[in-house]
Amino acid sequence: EGALVALAGKPLLNSCTGSDEKMDAVLPLAARFGAGVVCLALDDSGIKATAEGRINVLRKIVDAADRHGVPRENLIADCLTLAVSAEQERVPETLRAVEAASKELGLPTILGVSNVSHGLSDRGVLNASFLAMAMERGLDAAIMNPLDASMMATLRASSVLTLRDRDSAGYIREHL
Repeated sequence: EGALVALAGKPLLNSCTGSDEKMDAVLPLAARFGAGVVCLALDDSGIKATAEGRINVLRKIVDAADRHGVPRENLIADCLTLAVSAEQERVPETLRAVEAASKELGLPTILGVSNVSHGLSDRGVLNASFLAMAMERGLDAAIMNPLDASMMATLRASSVLTLRDRDSAGYIREHL
């Protein structure tokens, strides 16, 4: 609360889970200060194995946000990127959850992209591939390394291919 009082501009609270305790602590502050909220698709039982489970958690947060007076446009869904080295079958579930959060819940989405490659070699290739796949599913924002040339090239190319970069203007500008 102290930081929110002192802050100039619109804050983004990182983060709120589907835990009743966390929602009761974060959402009233978000409403009071007009803050955005990163909504993590997990609750007291952890990260759900399926996209449907994660969407149900996000729905719970959206409903609680509505009750607390936090407008939907102040919410951003994090469907949670897991390490493919440990839980390979969960990566497609994350991608399905991103798509559902975007299409079914109408929320913008964010992922910590590089989490996918944790514990593996040549992480940049996995990260870039995952970024492209997630953008195709509706990913709006990526927590990633902007100094990684392959990630930035993938971001620019995927922006063209997913119609975010209309007329390829940004892509062309980068290659002049």
